[in-house]
Amino acid sequence: MKSKLGFAAIILLILSGLAMANDPGVRDTVYFCDNTIYFAVTQSDATPAGFLRLNFYNDSAVSAITIPFLYALGFATFDSVSFSQSRIESLPFKTVNFDTLNNKVLLGAVPVEEPPIAPGRGGFATLWFTALSSLAGISLDTTFFPPNNHLYFSNSSAELYTPVWKGPTILGVSVYKAGDANNNGFVDLADVVFLINYLFKFGYPAPPVPPAGDPDGGCDIDLEDVIYLVNYILKGGPAPVPGCIFPVCI
Repeated sequence: MKSKLGFAAIILLILSGLAMANDPGVRDTVYFCDNTIYFAVTQSDATPAGFLRLNFYNDSAVSAITIPFLYALGFATFDSVSFSQSRIESLPFKTVNFDTLNNKVLLGAVPVEEPPIAPGRGGFATLWFTALSSLAGISLDTTFFPPNNHLYFSNSSAELYTPVWKGPTILGVSVYKAGDANNNGFVDLADVVFLINYLFKFGYPAPPVPPAGDPDGGCDIDLEDVIYLVNYILKGGPAPVPGCIFPVCI
């Protein structure tokens, strides 16, 4: 296994020495699914955590990917990267290299014994952050890091090409309290009433911060969220958890 991991690392390091090619067909893209990072405050967490979904599109098979980022986070830390539920989750050879002194991170994936990454659209990774105090906007931009960290895809002929980076580069920040559906800073019966009105009264506004209206973490807003909040407020049930209602990412 160690030799395979070393082989994958070598591939990532020598990508810049491969021949360059034009992107075949429709331009491939790399992009964030969201323009805002939602940081959830829960009863058990002293520091809010938030995440950002990174996606990619390729219209032909890809045999290697490197995505470098330069980041400016303000009052937040870049904690980790997860490949769970992504298009490359099954690949054993993925890399995350942090350079915290220079605010850089390099992400990569290489099919070695596996087939190339088939054409398609979907997740590459999820980037996790922790808020330290009041937050300003966060900047993440893909860029070239000397000597060999480029935004590159490699085709089945081992030729490199650069996909289109669609961003966004500057991301907004929203800190919310889990279960605070009406976004007034408290979790109380007013949030229960707000959710009931949203669910059953046509034209009633949605929760200002969508994931705050998903206190049971079921990834939708429904009657179960109302029951969950009632149990928490009136019966000492489990506390609201960070919701997972986010814009559909395509």
